[in-house]
Amino acid sequence: MAALRPQSLFWLLLAALAGVPLHTLEAQRPGAPSAGPQLFMGSHRYRGTLGGQRITVELSIDRDESQDNAPLMCTGICRFDGNPTQVHVLSNWQVVSMRRPLQLLEADTTASATRLGHWQAEGPPGPVLRGTWTGLSGTKLPFELREDYRDANGQLTAVPYEIVGEEVIKIDSLFLRFPEWKARCVGAKASPKADCEAQATLSRH
Repeated sequence: MAALRPQSLFWLLLAALAGVPLHTLEAQRPGAPSAGPQLFMGSHRYRGTLGGQRITVELSIDRDESQDNAPLMCTGICRFDGNPTQVHVLSNWQVVSMRRPLQLLEADTTASATRLGHWQAEGPPGPVLRGTWTGLSGTKLPFELREDYRDANGQLTAVPYEIVGEEVIKIDSLFLRFPEWKARCVGAKASPKADCEAQATLSRH
């Protein structure tokens, strides 16, 4: 597991002192590349209101690494400050994209996961989310969320960071455990279509 680079650590500490999301500082620092809209991936924590109620929303935006070319998905939870034990689960209604507004379905945490409402943001995922929540009865409430890593008393509780882990799987070591793999890759009966090359994966958590 690779350690944080000194430059990344500098911006991380600066973000903690300033109470500003790290990606905002990275985008503003001199020499930062500007390649247009970027996918707002990773884990993000928001604080704001839903129809006047103070809420905390945590979202995770990522792809399923077990599938090639998997779509971007969004899952998360919503907590109400007035009742912190009340937790609702959130999941994307459509494939997440920077080209369309974010839509989330809200459900309870029971086994049946009864649907409770629909979140319609005005734009794609980002550090600020505004839009309308619609209940099953048709009730509409405005919501406004800002990326925030402070608690209800304004104290900084966490800052966004990323740990990058690299894993390389050598096919030779797998031969020792799975003789049938060796038979597919080595010898006169080896299959030309067999995947016998060393495999390398890069995962981010």
